[in-house]
Amino acid sequence: MIKSIAIAIVRKQNIQIYEGLTELLGLVARMSRKLEIICLVRSFEDEPLWKPERVNYSFVQLNNTKWGIPTTLKLFVYALFKSLVNKPYILIGGDRIGNIVSSFIHRLLGVPFIYYGLELPCIKQERMTWADKLEHWSIRSANMVITMDDHHATFICAQTGISKDRCIFLPNAASGPSKAQKNDILRRKYSVQDREVLLLHAGGIGAAQQSVDLATVAIGWREDYHLVFHAHCRMDGETYFQQFKNTLQQAKNVHLNNEPVSTEELNDLVGSADIGIAWYDHDLLGYRAELLGVAAGKIGRYLKNGVPVIAKNLPTIKEYVDKYQCGICVDRLDEIAAAVDTIKNDYKLYSHNALRCYEELWKPERYLQEIQWRIEKVLC
Repeated sequence: MIKSIAIAIVRKQNIQIYEGLTELLGLVARMSRKLEIICLVRSFEDEPLWKPERVNYSFVQLNNTKWGIPTTLKLFVYALFKSLVNKPYILIGGDRIGNIVSSFIHRLLGVPFIYYGLELPCIKQERMTWADKLEHWSIRSANMVITMDDHHATFICAQTGISKDRCIFLPNAASGPSKAQKNDILRRKYSVQDREVLLLHAGGIGAAQQSVDLATVAIGWREDYHLVFHAHCRMDGETYFQQFKNTLQQAKNVHLNNEPVSTEELNDLVGSADIGIAWYDHDLLGYRAELLGVAAGKIGRYLKNGVPVIAKNLPTIKEYVDKYQCGICVDRLDEIAAAVDTIKNDYKLYSHNALRCYEELWKPERYLQEIQWRIEKVLC
């Protein structure tokens, strides 16, 4: 049965990079006459690339001066106004700020509220910031908490005191058929020969991914090993990104593709790689790295396209990489080249296992039917 209007509140407008979130919002849009997505936007940012039917965006301009109304307050006031006018049947928070704003409106208007959390909240402790306290409060306020897997749910329940039956799982992955269909998109763009190995790091470029360190190590690889960094969104104004670009100036085998693409185009781009890289700084991310699991969206995208993965050796990633033999986990960046050699020697098996891992563990269609049933149950 088609419902009326749903509202989602998300701080960032480039939501196409959060594939689990777009799967959830796509489901809600199909259940609704209209899904209104309210998000913040900077003047230089591109239009959202994720635009399915029944989805409409409303933008709140980010403040450029210190004298303006606080941005989060602007977002709350606008979202409350939209909720009063449109009378939504459900609210979805898409990130930390979106969840906090949604929970306030939920409390004020009594509209059912779904918490979606890609990143884990902070650890409960005596001294917490107000934002951290409010995020915990938003989790406790939610009618349903959508998280990645049992590792995430166990952590959330331990920190916030909610029961696990409030949680439901949805890996950070895109739906659709899985297939290993090789193409030469990146090879043609960067003049990589067929006999050479093309590795891809698709996603964020920053300190959390140790991008400068990864690029520096890759520059020292064999000449026939090429690494392409694909940026999932524009980051030109960020200091770390400029440092990263400077690292590549003299590189012949490390390339930057700084052109964000749609979900459909991303499949083709990923499919042109031989091996995918997923690297995270454990020292910087701490428990969020250890519990990453199926929140590591780039891994899900590699597997969906039959691309074996080389990943940082983190327990909740190693758990399924070893189980399915869909790649190799290593401890140090300087061990990646040897892992490439191992995968090359049995490539067809690793690629087949990548597809199997996606189908059995990551595929959103395995989870969306239960989420729809749970949403309908909340509305009864």
